[in-house]
Amino acid sequence: MIIPKRCIVIDCPTIDLNQLKPSLQKLCFRECKKSQEESWGFFAFDELGDSEELLHTVDRFTVINLRHDHKKLNKTKLSRAWRKELKKQEDAAGMVFDKPKREQVREEVKAKLFEQKEPDESYIKAVHDSIKNRLYILVSAPASAEFFAEKFSQALSEQNQSLSFKADTLQPELTETLTNWLYKPGASEENGYIVGEDMMLKGEDSSTATLKKQEADSAEIRELLHARKQVQKLHLRTRDDQDQEVSFVISNTRILSQIDLKGICDSQCKAEKDNHTDVAALKDAELLIWFAALSDLCDKVKEIPVGE
Repeated sequence: MIIPKRCIVIDCPTIDLNQLKPSLQKLCFRECKKSQEESWGFFAFDELGDSEELLHTVDRFTVINLRHDHKKLNKTKLSRAWRKELKKQEDAAGMVFDKPKREQVREEVKAKLFEQKEPDESYIKAVHDSIKNRLYILVSAPASAEFFAEKFSQALSEQNQSLSFKADTLQPELTETLTNWLYKPGASEENGYIVGEDMMLKGEDSSTATLKKQEADSAEIRELLHARKQVQKLHLRTRDDQDQEVSFVISNTRILSQIDLKGICDSQCKAEKDNHTDVAALKDAELLIWFAALSDLCDKVKEIPVGE
């Protein structure tokens, strides 16, 4: 079961899923070769399951899974091995190598070390919403979202489409709003949110303060605000149309983390369990419940005003 805990939302063009399937197949994951540093490709939507589907659609939602294997070398070990091999080759040649040759030796040493290293395996999941024409990328790191967007755009190129997302262009548009909500919690309540007790603030000198279990009107918070620190992340609680509580942490760039939709989804999922005997059908029903709730939350978050 895929439960959204973090999310970066990207608007996307209309996608022909039937045309996307063969495009993803061309870019499917292949194991990292011994001398390779990394490999990536689209993978079965449930990496722990038996299905090999690269696209899995339930009603309006389609799950896409990108696998990224990466070998990480210890920099000191690499430098030591490189210098040793460089000295060996320079002594044999009776000369000091120029920069291009030194770099060539370094890459050769690097390739040999990669042969001894097993890659770290990671996955970036995204869910496409065909009604809202957007992707919910289930990460909170902008660099990871950009990596997915770049690779997914390659798959979309056959439809003459692409995703427009760059980590370094994210705007901290909610800094003023979230800082004001922390300073005056009543302002957040007017917008349907209650300020929680977890937050991260940043000063003009780039110093940060991460606080847990601190009420908004505490002396420590007031002191930080007085020192001109501004909110980078803030825990918020809100309620849906059925008066069920949702909580999450939002950044000043509208990235969501620590999403808790249990108040909405748990009872619905329990009801589905009582109605299904087929495991696959139950998972599909639960996916629809969780991502319908996430979609509604993202709609609401999108309406948080800028500079309030």
